[in-house]
Amino acid sequence: MKKLMKLILPMLAIMFLATVVALPAEAAGNVIFVKDNAGSGDGSGSSAENALRPLVADSYGTPGADNQVSTALYQAMKKLVELGGGTIVICGEYEITTADCRTNAGWSNADFKYNEGQRPDVTITYTSVWDGVDYRETAGACIKLSGMAQFAFPSASVTQDLSFVNGTRDNDNPTWIAAGSCPLTLGNGTTFSDTANMKVLGGMRANGPQTAIGTNITIDIGDENEVGDIYGLSNGSSAHNGNSNITIKSGTVVGNIYGDGAIAEQTPINGHVYINIEGGVIKGNIYSLNGGFVNGDGTVNIKITGGNFKDCASIMPNDGELASNPAASVTVDLSGADNVVSYYAQSKIADGIGTNLAADYKEPTAEELAAYDAPAETEEPEVETEEPEVETEEPEVEPVVEPEVEKNNTALIIVIVVVVVAAVAVAAYFFLKKKKDGAAEEASEE
Repeated sequence: MKKLMKLILPMLAIMFLATVVALPAEAAGNVIFVKDNAGSGDGSGSSAENALRPLVADSYGTPGADNQVSTALYQAMKKLVELGGGTIVICGEYEITTADCRTNAGWSNADFKYNEGQRPDVTITYTSVWDGVDYRETAGACIKLSGMAQFAFPSASVTQDLSFVNGTRDNDNPTWIAAGSCPLTLGNGTTFSDTANMKVLGGMRANGPQTAIGTNITIDIGDENEVGDIYGLSNGSSAHNGNSNITIKSGTVVGNIYGDGAIAEQTPINGHVYINIEGGVIKGNIYSLNGGFVNGDGTVNIKITGGNFKDCASIMPNDGELASNPAASVTVDLSGADNVVSYYAQSKIADGIGTNLAADYKEPTAEELAAYDAPAETEEPEVETEEPEVETEEPEVEPVVEPEVEKNNTALIIVIVVVVVAAVAVAAYFFLKKKKDGAAEEASEE
């Protein structure tokens, strides 16, 4: 019996471990719900009804203090960084004001930034859609930046189905959304209410920590959504050490793309610039540099394999006179693009920029150019006429059936596995007990 138990117990332990591993991330506390006015829930952040409550701190709203530390969003970030990653669900309007940030008298900006050290090795996802519920539609979910508030992510970050709203501002300064010198992917469904004044940074809004990996921004918001100016580096007053990486996969870029920082004379780059365009609609200018290089051998490498450049303003070596060194070389690589993309892109390239075309490049015919423009004009009306039919069917199926199934499948599987494990354990126990009792009876009869 002891030998059999030695075999059975490890098997049961393995089955139990497999059950634990099968638990979704949210079961381990790696999903936190955040909104203003957390309400009468328990404040744990475990659901929209129990959204995370902010801390109470004497310094809250005090100039010169790190007021952001007391907020619910900061606390959610901190917890997920400590857990090694997770998801923050913005389940209602979440407004960040000047009082929620660090500021000093006379400052023209207030920073909502992480004070525990940037963590490019930890990924946090920010979304307003969870478990079949779109809180943007049901609760007006968004991150609103008001007063002088500026926002910086604490770690490697992904946004998905998330709205950034420009609130009432106290001055004419842009509203910065900064990657915090960590990898940032603005994913599908990410929107900006004011593309003229809301700008994206690869580094920090002001001087701050830099990471050895350089900066890395990916724009993949969907061509139906717009984004304004994109800067590869910071808006501070010191040079950035490391490469600047910008990738456009989807989205309509109505602003300009800059390979380096936002303050020309104060944010040069000590490294190289890489701008990769795989898709999207490019309408603004692509400026290789805004400030320039610290190093004399710095290069700008623009690789285009896709995208729509028909309405692109220009591809330029720099935006005006540089405060630092110009690029040793600026190259646009079109060798991986098709003929139509290459045709439109190279027509926007300024003099002095090297261009690499595919070996088999041929100027597209008038018919090819017409076909390239046609889908956007002919497909949209078809989608618009079909959508009402889909919308009338969806309320009957999706809200009633699909979310419930999605929500309960994992729990059902876990319950089944646990029941099976328990059943096997009980059966093994009684089988071995019966065998032992039988052996004992035989021994007594003898």
